[in-house]
Amino acid sequence: MKIRRIEIIGFKSFVDRTVLDFPDGVTAVVGPNGCGKSNVVDAIRWVMGEQSAKNLRGRAMEDIIFAGSETRRSLGMAEVSLVFSTEDGRVPAKYLDYSEIQVTRRLYRDGDSEYLLNKTPCRLLDINELFMDTGVGARAYSIIEQGRIGMILMAKPEERRFLIEEAAGVTKFKSRKQVALKKIESTRQNLLRIGDVVSEIKRQLGSLQRQAKKAERFKALREELRSIEVSFAVRSHHEISATVARLEGERSRGADNLSALAGQLSGAETSLEQQRLNILEEERALASAQEEIFRIKSDAQGCVNRLDFQRKELENGERRKVKSVEELAELNTRQTEAVAEAKSLEEQYGALLVEEKGEEELLSSRSAALELLVAEERELVRRQEGDRQELIAILNRLSQFNNRYGEADRRLTRLSERIERSVREGVELNARLASASGRVSELRITCNAAAGQKKELARSAEEFASLGAALVSSLRSMEEELQSVREELSSARSRLASLNELEAQFAGYGQGVRTIMKAEPFKGRFHGLVADLVETDPEYEAAVEALLGERLQYVVCRDEADALTAVNHLVHQSGGKCSFITPGWGAVAADAPPEPAEPILGLVRIAPDLRALVEPLLADSYLAADLSAALALSRRHPRLSFVTRTGELISMGGIVTGGAAEGGGEGFIHTKREIRELTVLVASLGEKVAGLEVARGDLKEQLTGAEDALRKTRQDLHQSEVRLVALEKDLLRAEEEVQRIEERIEIKGVEDEQLTEEKLALEKERADADAGRRELENDKNRREGESATIQGDLSTRRKEIELLREGVTRIKVLVATLQEKREANRRSLKRVEALLADISVRMATVSDDQEKGVADQERLRLEITAGEAALKLLLEQQSAAEAAHAGLRDRFESQSAILQEKETELKALRERLGNERDAATEHQLKIAELSMQLRHLESSMQERYRIDLAALPPVDPEAEFDEPAMRNRQGELQRQVDELGEVNLMAIDEYRELDERHTFLSEQKGDLEDSLQELQKAIQRINRTTRKRFLETFQLVNEKFREVFPRLFCGGQAELRLTNEEDLLETGIEIIVQPPGKKLQNVSLLSGGEKALTAVALIFSIFLVKPSPFCLLDEVDAPLDDANIGRFNDMIREMTAFSQFILITHSKTTMAVADTLYGVTMEEPGVSKVVSVRLQ
Repeated sequence: MKIRRIEIIGFKSFVDRTVLDFPDGVTAVVGPNGCGKSNVVDAIRWVMGEQSAKNLRGRAMEDIIFAGSETRRSLGMAEVSLVFSTEDGRVPAKYLDYSEIQVTRRLYRDGDSEYLLNKTPCRLLDINELFMDTGVGARAYSIIEQGRIGMILMAKPEERRFLIEEAAGVTKFKSRKQVALKKIESTRQNLLRIGDVVSEIKRQLGSLQRQAKKAERFKALREELRSIEVSFAVRSHHEISATVARLEGERSRGADNLSALAGQLSGAETSLEQQRLNILEEERALASAQEEIFRIKSDAQGCVNRLDFQRKELENGERRKVKSVEELAELNTRQTEAVAEAKSLEEQYGALLVEEKGEEELLSSRSAALELLVAEERELVRRQEGDRQELIAILNRLSQFNNRYGEADRRLTRLSERIERSVREGVELNARLASASGRVSELRITCNAAAGQKKELARSAEEFASLGAALVSSLRSMEEELQSVREELSSARSRLASLNELEAQFAGYGQGVRTIMKAEPFKGRFHGLVADLVETDPEYEAAVEALLGERLQYVVCRDEADALTAVNHLVHQSGGKCSFITPGWGAVAADAPPEPAEPILGLVRIAPDLRALVEPLLADSYLAADLSAALALSRRHPRLSFVTRTGELISMGGIVTGGAAEGGGEGFIHTKREIRELTVLVASLGEKVAGLEVARGDLKEQLTGAEDALRKTRQDLHQSEVRLVALEKDLLRAEEEVQRIEERIEIKGVEDEQLTEEKLALEKERADADAGRRELENDKNRREGESATIQGDLSTRRKEIELLREGVTRIKVLVATLQEKREANRRSLKRVEALLADISVRMATVSDDQEKGVADQERLRLEITAGEAALKLLLEQQSAAEAAHAGLRDRFESQSAILQEKETELKALRERLGNERDAATEHQLKIAELSMQLRHLESSMQERYRIDLAALPPVDPEAEFDEPAMRNRQGELQRQVDELGEVNLMAIDEYRELDERHTFLSEQKGDLEDSLQELQKAIQRINRTTRKRFLETFQLVNEKFREVFPRLFCGGQAELRLTNEEDLLETGIEIIVQPPGKKLQNVSLLSGGEKALTAVALIFSIFLVKPSPFCLLDEVDAPLDDANIGRFNDMIREMTAFSQFILITHSKTTMAVADTLYGVTMEEPGVSKVVSVRLQ
């Protein structure tokens, strides 16, 4: 699980998205203080699950989100993603199929956070399990930040054992032990609860047995009573059916009369509709006439507006005419002034032109003389330059000959040295070639053997991986199913326990009810509350609860004495108020139910022996389809109450009760039904969980074996691959070495030949250079004399040219001044000419405007005359249209009167039809009422005795039926039933169920006791494994510590000791050190550097025993001097063979051993930026 890369966004000073790749080997992060280097360590620790803001150098967790700077706003989220490689195989088995594992953590400023594993949302527990026992994690020994290196030594002995536990791989066992201890505590609590329940069931069994015998006697009496009641019901059913048949005949005759009236009404409505169409046509004609009047008025108004506009335009033309006359007079004046100015400028231009010509003639003569002198100067300069160039050429050639001579001499000396070195190199190359060839042969044999071993291990790893993947897939599916069932079971158990607890405390009931039901003297004296005795389907619960309301809390008494005693108790105890139902308090009326409502009594279930006490509460109550229907029924039957399925109640002909329940809670009936359903569900889910746990345990054992085999095989394969790669690299380097030596020998032969040729050429070149330099020395002396003579003549000419050039310059300045004045005069003249042209054009334009204005005025006068005539014509048309509109309106009013008469006739016809319909409705209501009585009678028999009266044969009127004797027998049977008193008909089934439950709970109690023993055995196994692994790892780490400490300190000795060897589960670890040249002493007496180096020795010892995939060290080398840093770096370089190292350092020596270097800077204040360098 080596780190491949980290991506940081918004974490502390890393505002922008920053990616750091971590290749194998050593990666160093450097930079000045405060630039954000340690924020990289904090980011890695945070994404691996760190929960303490203090360990991340903050006060609250939101401090890790970028808080803003002078130029940047604060962010609302921080995100860090850490990508691990799985190539080394040191990952949990379920992640072996992935080439990479990406762990992501996000934190928002509002406190929300997310964890993602391979971009899939997960829990913190999943992150912790991923790193458990791997040596990496937020608190593992693989991450050592600033200050912690000293804390390792200064910590308590018991706190140091965590390092050994992590290396020993017992962290997971400790976690499992904690889970097992929690399960033991939970199991013990369950045992106590089951014991209490079993004791209570034993106490109830005797009472239920007596009640069951009494219930059997009651059932025999009730059966005879049933046959008598059915006989009376059959005769009533026959009488009501005959009455309904007679009313049906009367309703049929009324329907015929209703059809005839309906035909007459249809004809009258058709005639009325035709009259309405006529009225509509008249109305359309009237609207058209009105629109024509509006159009004519609009045209007239437009004509008036045009006339007003034309008159205003005529007035504006007169004003423009006066203004143009004034403008022409002003233009004539400006034209006269411009002509005079042009004449003056022409005279000035002539005078300037004459003066300029005289000065130009003088300038021409002086310039000619200057040119002759300049030509003589140029000739002298040319001769001088020629001599100088020749002299320079001679000097250059002389210098070249001197350089060639010196260079040839030096090259000859170096060449002699090279020839000597070449002879020595030849001898060395032949010896190295022989040695390298032998090395290549040995490495080829070793590589072939290692390749064969790797192939065999790869085949074994594939087999174990396939087996592990299949087992992981099966286990994952089973875990998901088990987790789902457990969550469902936990939720059901929690809900059931809560409901039972609330029920036991009578939560939601009135104070009086709680006082009576909890009082010891009254326990078992009542039948219970109304809520306990009434059951119904879920869809009717809201309706029944709304109907009963507070009456659900009524206490149902066995006799009046109990009620009176309870009332006295409430009075003396000041325990609140409570209502009690006593035997014989009311009777259920046998009224027929109104259509289409359903009787509430038909929708509830009440114990038969308690119906007489509870049914009167629901008498005269019916279920309606909705609130509107219920309100309509209540108007017709004010004595009855109607309720909807959603709980709206209408009573007394129009009192409506409805709305949302207070507190949004469920009612008593719903709660009791939910308790019964949850009890069944919990038992079913418990059995399912037990079966799944057994199957999961078997799969885990198989998977553990496969993972261990796969891990060992992959480690062997990895070591084999590393060894093979190393051998192949060695072989490649050896072959390359042989090839380089052979190539070098060939090149050396060619070089020797070149050296001989080069020596001969250099000796000849040195002789030629000596002869040439003597000849050029003579030419140089002759040329220097001729150059001095030319220089004297050139100085004389230059003085003469300078005097003449000053005179020419003064004349040029004067000529330029005259030219500038003449040019200014010419520009002024052009300006005056342009002004005269503009004045002429404007005068012509003004004259044209005057002529055009006269024509426009004439045209406007003609248009005004024509507009006045058109306006007169439109006014005449408007008068005619208004007259036609008045005629159409009169015709429309007469047609409307006819329509009103027909509507009156139609209304009378409709009243007759309504009367007939009312009569038919009255018959229908009578039939419906009788039908409802029939249905009520049938439903009563169906509900009470499961008898369909309609299916029974008709009653024979001639058959003998002694009604008085039957009535007497019915009363006798009822008396015997009443004498039995309260009878629990469910006692027989309850006794059987309670006995079965007693047996079941006893078995469950035994299972819990067995489970408790198994959990204790599991903890014992965990303790044995933990002791064994801890001791083995401690001994190995101690042995390595004794080796590493002298190496880092160049002497001395150190060891680890257990504070309590008898208790390996809790023992602490003491560190005993003796630096070289000092006495044995406690670590607290060491210097800062010695403490740091001792802690490093301990960490490296753990690494050598249990290598972590990576190690992150934050300025651990800060207290060390250069010598100690060197030994520290040597150890790190050795351990890069099996671990990846990430160092944060200021030491140049440590930077030198890094393969990759990251520099962290703050170009922008408060914002960290990363620059990387690959040094390999």
